Amino acid sequence: MKNLEIEDIFLDTIDSTNSYAKAHAQEFNPDKVTCITAEYQTQGKGQFGKKWISPRGVNLYSTFYFHLPLNTKNITSLANLMASSLATLLKNKGLHPTIKWPNDVQIDKKKIAGVLVEVILQPEFIEVILGIGVNINMEKEDLSLIDQPATSLKEETKIHSDKKQFLKELQHQFLLDLKNFIYRE
Repeated sequence: MKNLEIEDIFLDTIDSTNSYAKAHAQEFNPDKVTCITAEYQTQGKGQFGKKWISPRGVNLYSTFYFHLPLNTKNITSLANLMASSLATLLKNKGLHPTIKWPNDVQIDKKKIAGVLVEVILQPEFIEVILGIGVNINMEKEDLSLIDQPATSLKEETKIHSDKKQFLKELQHQFLLDLKNFIYRE
């Protein structure tokens, strides 16, 4: 995986992108990071089995599926790695995110994103299913459906964002961070 590349899968409606990744893992190229993104999730998942509110077409619902070598250190830090990648992207957009460990990204103590990671040890490699939900264009009235204070990129910037462009920027930052994570000395 020295030359990390993304292979995208875009879906309209799915139960959850993490579930899709697990069900179709054997179809993915093991030498690439497969990114599954859906417009709508009927059973989006949060930490501890909580439901992730997934209104159609307004937010980013993605799962990054990839393999790591069995000797990879600090495997429990993968959710933090994705949260950090997102925080860097948001900072580049002029925002001031914080990470609420272990898996949330917030702006002014309001949740803008959550990360869910599943790691499966295989005989030859570590299988990683790393999901992220980011509130992109969610309106204030829909944000009130979330069980904690929440915000969206649109609420913070007052600008409607292009989700596909945001995803490309997140993928780029995550690949940079993942490469450093895997190949650090």
